[in-house]
Amino acid sequence: MSETLIKGPALVLGPEEGESYWQPGPHHGHMTVKLGPHNLDHKPFSMGIQVMPPGCHVRAHGHARNDEVFYILEGTGSCVIDGQKHVLEPGSTVMLGRYCEHSIHNDGDKDMKDKLGGKGANLAEMSKAGVPVPPGFTIVTDVCNIFFDNEQVVPAEVDKQIWDAVSRVEKLTGKKLGDASDPLLLSVRSGAKFSMPGMMNTILNLGLNDATTEGLAEKTGNARFAYDCYRRFIQMFGEVSMNVEMEYFDEAFDERKKKAKVKSDADLSAKDLKAIVEEYKKIIRKHAKRCLLYTSDAADE
Repeated sequence: MSETLIKGPALVLGPEEGESYWQPGPHHGHMTVKLGPHNLDHKPFSMGIQVMPPGCHVRAHGHARNDEVFYILEGTGSCVIDGQKHVLEPGSTVMLGRYCEHSIHNDGDKDMKDKLGGKGANLAEMSKAGVPVPPGFTIVTDVCNIFFDNEQVVPAEVDKQIWDAVSRVEKLTGKKLGDASDPLLLSVRSGAKFSMPGMMNTILNLGLNDATTEGLAEKTGNARFAYDCYRRFIQMFGEVSMNVEMEYFDEAFDERKKKAKVKSDADLSAKDLKAIVEEYKKIIRKHAKRCLLYTSDAADE
């Protein structure tokens, strides 16, 4: 009796193909299903790409329809299968048959200061402990070395990961970077393994531009607050990212106080702060030899 051979499916997917969706807490990560019954002619198998921040986890669950395979690309963690814990590291492979109950954990915490810096590692620890940490993401310290080794250019792959992370923050907050009606504002903080008071730079209110500042003023009903945030952003952005000396901003600020005949910063009006914003832009154009591209597009920031 001759054997009947049944040819199996063949499928090639590009890097951007696959069903992608956001998984909320406690995962707080992105999942892209590359292969599954939906595109394998109902074959009971699935494979995908899963990104999970340090300190987060996927709840215990099982699959009735298909088997599942995990391959760890980077990071360390653990997988609990039917009550038994297994350590995961780059190169680990996990096969999960149907109905196998499993949970996956990214065990990153305060001990990962080499990778996450002090602030990032402590935020991961807080998230792991269930503390309500505002949505955000950490760019690992390796990127700094890559930046300097790559002629001070962020590689396209890293840039894409950053934008993917921004998109996840947008979904979690319900706000969008550059949305004039309800802008997403980010706090950018540098960090290192060891505490270095006065040495670490910060940029607050990333996402403000002319249009989003107007939107913030309208949303809060407080124009003074909005323009004070904007002038602080330009000042910090100018000093940290464009190497403009802080004294130029201080001189313009003090000059406006004299013109407004006030002694306290708090006595400056929204009109005064708006005028300071325009002066700050002139300072950057003059001393950084570059105009403020972000006045029209928050993404350029």
